Amino acid sequence: MVVGEGVDPDRVTLVRLVSACAKLMNLKLGRSVHGFVIRKGFESELSLINALLNLYAKTGIVKAAENLFRMIEGKYVVTWSAMIGCYSHNGATVEALNLFNEMINKGCQLNTVIVVSALQACAVACDLDEGRRIHELVTKRGFDLDVSVSTALIDMYMKCLSPDEAVNVFSKMPWKDVVAWVALLSGYALNVMAYKSIGIFRDMLSSGIQPDAVSMVKILASSSELGIFRLAVCLHGYVTRSGFENNAFIGASLIELYSKCRSLDHAIKVFEGIIDKDVVLWSAMISGFGIHGQGK
Repeated sequence: MVVGEGVDPDRVTLVRLVSACAKLMNLKLGRSVHGFVIRKGFESELSLINALLNLYAKTGIVKAAENLFRMIEGKYVVTWSAMIGCYSHNGATVEALNLFNEMINKGCQLNTVIVVSALQACAVACDLDEGRRIHELVTKRGFDLDVSVSTALIDMYMKCLSPDEAVNVFSKMPWKDVVAWVALLSGYALNVMAYKSIGIFRDMLSSGIQPDAVSMVKILASSSELGIFRLAVCLHGYVTRSGFENNAFIGASLIELYSKCRSLDHAIKVFEGIIDKDVVLWSAMISGFGIHGQGK
């Protein structure tokens, strides 16, 4: 830090430094900056508080974030959002929902980030009743047609094993992006409804939505749990037509998918067809042999 050179960083520099620590998962340096913030009397600066909350959230130090949050007087929406997100992303679902309800009871303003974090907590906890209550609340406040909120609702209902309610949300969306389609498809796979997954994938392509590499990995990963060979062939065909066949992560996902479909020959063909084989690809192929009792 420039402090060692006799130059005190200003608030903007400190926010950037804390944000960099969060991105790099450098908790040690982040805590050092936090100590400097306290010594310089900057602990009431909203931008710094939110950056620090984000740091502790990403590094999983929930207690530090909680202590920081409770010290703040006159909390702003962005501060509530950061703390609820911290709880939700670190599996503290009860705490996330309690804080969300505390915020509501105090009459604080909501935003889409807070709503999504609360719904994610419901999904992880499989708390369908609380999820429905939040759905009712966001509908009254006009958040239900937001793409990110609708997608979080679809994910929540699917993970709470209520696919019909997820479909109802999806059908009301005025515009559906690739993330929403993937949430629905993955949800059907989670609920072991293979025939629905195939149909949704075809409907998505027919609507003009083309999944990118990241979305394709998610689709393949969720589909692998079904072990349906027909679905594997359908997805593999799209991968080939879209030019993803040399993507190592997609290749590894295809190998896992075919292996779980009890088609080792197809898994081997995918493996052999990829020129640059990395550790992810080799691991997937070794696991595939293991699934078929050929681990040795």
